[in-house]
Amino acid sequence: MDGAGNAFVTCSRLASVASGDEELGIFVSRHDAALNTWDVSTELDTLPGGTYSPTIVANRRGVAVNAWFQAAAGSYQPFVAIYLPGSGWGAPRALGTGSINPSVTLNDAGQGAVGWLDRNTDVVFSRHRAGAFRPRVTLHTGCDTCSSGAYVAIDAGGTVTAAWNQGDSIVGERTIYAVRDGG
Repeated sequence: MDGAGNAFVTCSRLASVASGDEELGIFVSRHDAALNTWDVSTELDTLPGGTYSPTIVANRRGVAVNAWFQAAAGSYQPFVAIYLPGSGWGAPRALGTGSINPSVTLNDAGQGAVGWLDRNTDVVFSRHRAGAFRPRVTLHTGCDTCSSGAYVAIDAGGTVTAAWNQGDSIVGERTIYAVRDGG
């Protein structure tokens, strides 16, 4: 929800594709608090392949970022789309390779990050600054027992904190790890 009370929602649901089949697509809708109405839902992804794990966040200024994973050719790619007040949703952008369960964060200055596990072994994130996502940053490698994505948060100064849990398959214990990147 932004500072004016406008809300965003996202979901993955069946959508018709050019072949006549149905695949899971990413849809978003925005609630206009001043008019007390919901926009008609908009499909963000236009590529073939199912979509999974959508997540959305907005800042006080009304900027929103939606992140999800797109299945294609047996692998998953993290995607993002950005909503700008007065302009609407921008085109989706691939951030690299990965698994499922992205995490997204955004501060009031418009800086943000999307975190995920790459091939279920590397904890990575892509930072958003000056209107664009930057190349991904690897925070931890060799996480062959990670059971969740990289959960990210960003402070007002743009420092990203990523956290994940990792297990010890021999002892059966789980440990939460966190890394900060001021990049």
